[in-house]
Amino acid sequence: PFVLNYTTMDQVKSNLINLLLTNPGERFNEPQFGVGIYDQLFKQKVNSETLKERIRRQTELFVPEVEVVNLKITQNEHDVVIETIYRLLANNAMDAITLTLN
Repeated sequence: PFVLNYTTMDQVKSNLINLLLTNPGERFNEPQFGVGIYDQLFKQKVNSETLKERIRRQTELFVPEVEVVNLKITQNEHDVVIETIYRLLANNAMDAITLTLN
C-alpha cells in the first residue's frame, strides 16, 4: 500500500545533512547527536582539523552506512564552506554535500 518516493542515497544524504546541521543536545533522547557547526561560525577562525575530526567521528557513530572519503573546509570573510564527499558502503555509490554557512 505504500510507495517509496526516495532512494537509499537520498535518505543517506538527508541523514548526513541533518547530522551536520544539528547541534549536540538539540535532538531529543540523543544528546551526543550533531556536529555543532553553528558554534564554529562565531569564531574568528574555524579550526578546520578539529571540525573535520568531529564530522568523521559523528558520521561513524550515527550514519555508519557511510564512509567519508574527503572533507574540505574553506573560510572567507563571510562564509564557511564544507564540502563532504562520501561513499555508501552497501553499493559503493559516491555522492557529495556542499554546505555554505554564513
